[in-house]
Amino acid sequence: MNPSATIEPTTTRNAGTLSHDNIRSMLQQKMKGVKEDCYIEDVFPDKFVYNDGKGKMHERKYSIKRGKIAVGESEREVVRVTEYKPVGGDSSNLELNVI
Repeated sequence: MNPSATIEPTTTRNAGTLSHDNIRSMLQQKMKGVKEDCYIEDVFPDKFVYNDGKGKMHERKYSIKRGKIAVGESEREVVRVTEYKPVGGDSSNLELNVI
C-alpha cells in the first residue's frame, strides 16, 4: 500500500463502501507516518484506538472521503474496559463446587 493510504473501493453490490479490514489497513498506514511503532487496536465508525508501542493506548478521530483517510491531530489516552454479563439477565451468584 502506498504512503498516502488510499484504497479505491472495489466494484461490488455495495460499491463505494470499504470493509473494516480496509479501514484498519488505511489507518495503520496513515499512523505509521505519525507514530512508527503504533498498531491499531480497535476501529469504530468515527474513531479508532491504537497502542503507541510503549504500552499506552490512545483514541483519535478519522474520516474517509473519496477513498482517502484523514486522521485527527488530537488524541487522548484511553484504557480498555471489558465487561461480561450473564445471558438472559441472570444475576444470581455462582457457586464453587470443587471437583
